[in-house]
Amino acid sequence: MNHSAIRAWVRVFLWMALIFLTSCTVITPGQLATAVNRVSADHVTPSGFLMFWGAVWWVFVKGWHMAEFGTLFALLVRAFWTTRWKSHSIMSAIILASIYAATDEFHQTFVSYRGGRWSDVLIDCMGIGVAYGIYVLRRNKDSEFIAQTA
Repeated sequence: MNHSAIRAWVRVFLWMALIFLTSCTVITPGQLATAVNRVSADHVTPSGFLMFWGAVWWVFVKGWHMAEFGTLFALLVRAFWTTRWKSHSIMSAIILASIYAATDEFHQTFVSYRGGRWSDVLIDCMGIGVAYGIYVLRRNKDSEFIAQTA
C-alpha cells in the first residue's frame, strides 16, 4: 500500500474515532448554557441561551449527525479510490458508512444518558446521501468543464 493510501485510511479511522468519542460524551443543555455564558463574558445569560437552545437544538444536533457521516462517506470514497477497490469506491463507502452509523447508534444504547435511535441512523444516512449528491454534482461539473476545454 502506498503512502497516500495509508494517509487516506488513517484519516478514515481518525474520523471514526472522533465519531465514537463524541457518541460517548453527554453535554447537558445546562452545561452548554454555562459554557456559552462564560465564553460570551456574560452577554448571553444561561436562561436566554436555554430558550434559544430549546427552539433550535434539533438543527444543531441532527445537523452534526449529517455532517459527521457525510464527511465519513467522503473520506471513505477517497480511501477506497487509493486501493484496488477503486471501481467500487462509491458503493463501498455508502455501505460502510451506513453500517458504521447503525453500530454507532447501537453503541449509544450502552452510554448513560444517551440512547440509540433508528431515526438517527436514518439522519446519518441522509448525510451520506447529501454527500453523495454533492459528489455527483461535482463530478458532473468537472466532466462538463473537461468537455468544454477539449
